Amino acid sequence: MQRHPAPRSNQPRKELLPAPCSLLLVFALSLPSPASPQADSSTLHATLSGWADQTWYLLTDRGAAEGGRLGDRGILQRFHPDIDAEYELDLISSQFGLTDEYAWQRQSSGVRYWAGSVNLVQLVDGADFKAATNLGRGWSFRAQYAKQTTPAIDRDLLHVGVERSWATGARVFAEGSLHAFKPDGDLAIGGGWSTATADVQVSLTMLDAFNDFVYQVLEVWPGFAETAIDHERQPFAVRGSLNLSPIQSVRLSADAGILLQSRFRSYDQREPERGFRQSEQYAHAGGVFEFSIVPRLRTGVMGTYVRAMTDREPLSAGEALDDYSLLERTAQMSAFVLADLAPRWRVEAWIGHTWRPEKRDYGDADQPDVDYEDRAWSGAASGRYRAPGGFRADLAFEIDSRSVIRGDEQVPRLEFLDRNNSRVRLGVGWQFGQRFSLDLGFRLDVDGDTYTDHGRFDGAHGRFVMRW
Repeated sequence: MQRHPAPRSNQPRKELLPAPCSLLLVFALSLPSPASPQADSSTLHATLSGWADQTWYLLTDRGAAEGGRLGDRGILQRFHPDIDAEYELDLISSQFGLTDEYAWQRQSSGVRYWAGSVNLVQLVDGADFKAATNLGRGWSFRAQYAKQTTPAIDRDLLHVGVERSWATGARVFAEGSLHAFKPDGDLAIGGGWSTATADVQVSLTMLDAFNDFVYQVLEVWPGFAETAIDHERQPFAVRGSLNLSPIQSVRLSADAGILLQSRFRSYDQREPERGFRQSEQYAHAGGVFEFSIVPRLRTGVMGTYVRAMTDREPLSAGEALDDYSLLERTAQMSAFVLADLAPRWRVEAWIGHTWRPEKRDYGDADQPDVDYEDRAWSGAASGRYRAPGGFRADLAFEIDSRSVIRGDEQVPRLEFLDRNNSRVRLGVGWQFGQRFSLDLGFRLDVDGDTYTDHGRFDGAHGRFVMRW
């Protein structure tokens, strides 16, 4: 979004009301059933798979965070000095919507990209690529690439793996992540089982699988790596997912992951007692319950929770600033309505409440502790026109109304976060056949921003998806 930082406003906060989902429900039920073959509700679903992947990467790809594997901002990386008050709203505007996310998860091969403006010189963006090829006799090879650029994260992550599947629906797989920085590579094994109404998968990941071999066996010359890491407890993480459709009108999906107990020592190779010892905990869980009233109308609820704990203590010659414990938590509950009002018209609406506490306790009495929490009502209501080929359009209203409950100015941020933010998002695009779509859009400010000289203009964004 194009604007300049501004000081804290003393104006009273406005109250925003959730989107009128009940009116949408009544309107959709009153419509006649679409008869056109163009009415395809197969993608009229919500999913948390994208959220779960990105949250999991916060743990397994720690090197992508600013400061790298040894940074002091924690695992979840929620706060950064360059993040302004409308950052969360910018993400809502820029990223793919609920049904677009579901459609992507169904694809076995493709590439997609999104980007959005967050200030005069910066974009946040993300890209995903995935492809699979059949090797014969039930074997396949797959590759998956994830890119993400934010003020706190610079991700460039490639996974490759092999899978063996059987006609019974069972499968096993092994995969690894490829990094230019060798100690960051992970290895994973897992398996799953699929039927017409259910799918379950579980995996075990060995994080930083080559770290001890590189640092402790090969003994890296200090000129290549001044700091070394020694895993005193090798980190392993378990992740599982479940998708159920016991009857045609009901869907239930869940994803959960946990880091098993781990601890490492970071030390200066020239002075081994200079550094710190760190223990880490991590867990996430999310679920979606979806109910289909009629095939062209679905409603449901979603819930997510992620918790990370970092306990760091200095070695005998370490620094006092490395004596702290950090607890990060984020929880969200939301409800959604998805409707195909006509063969080419789709409506998506969701509203959610988010809690973000953070607590940092320093052992050094001279260092101020952190006890922070903010809460927000966020949501979007959008109407979309989609032709089988050709012109596309979007119109949406989006909000992020945030309150700082305690600890104002205790976490890094560019602006005061306690503010009501809202905008109208407009988009146009083109569908090229069945395999490529391009969308561009801009945003109109409706909350009365007073710290910008761009009038109603509130930023721009773009997306494309290619399938094969």
